[in-house]
Amino acid sequence: MTKSRSSSKSSLFLLEMIIAILFLAVASAVCMRLFVQAHVSGAASENLTRAVMVTQSLAENLRAAPAPEEWLSGAAGARATGPGEWVFCYDEDWRLLAADDAETAAFWLTVRRVAERDGLWQAEVAVSRPDTVQLFAITCTVYATPQEGAL
Repeated sequence: MTKSRSSSKSSLFLLEMIIAILFLAVASAVCMRLFVQAHVSGAASENLTRAVMVTQSLAENLRAAPAPEEWLSGAAGARATGPGEWVFCYDEDWRLLAADDAETAAFWLTVRRVAERDGLWQAEVAVSRPDTVQLFAITCTVYATPQEGAL
C-alpha cells in the first residue's frame, strides 16, 4: 500500500510540473508575439514620423523658393519623372540618395504639380514606398513666379 501511495504522489507531482511548464510555454509564446508586434509597430511609427518631417521640410522649402520649378530641377537628389513631377529617393535610414539610385530606394518623396492658376500652383508632396504604399501626403500652394515686393 505504501508503494502505490508514493507512486500516486510522484505521478501527481509530475502532472503538476507538466502543467506548469505548459503554462509557461504558452505565456512566453504570447509575450514573444507581443514583443514582435511592438517592434513592427515602432518601426512603422518611426517611418511615419520621418515621412512627415521630410514632407513638411520639402513643402516649406518649396514655398520659400523664389522659383519653385527651378529649385526642384536643381535640388540635390531630385529626378524629374515627367512634366511637373519630381522624385527624391531615400534609403531605409532616410538618407537622401543620388538621383540615379532609384532602384535601391526604400522611400520615394514625390512632388507633383496638381494645378496652376493666377501665378500660384498647387503641389502634392507625398512619401511612399516603391510598392506604392503611401505613408504621408500634403498639398501646398506656392507662388509659381517671383512676386513683386518679395524678399
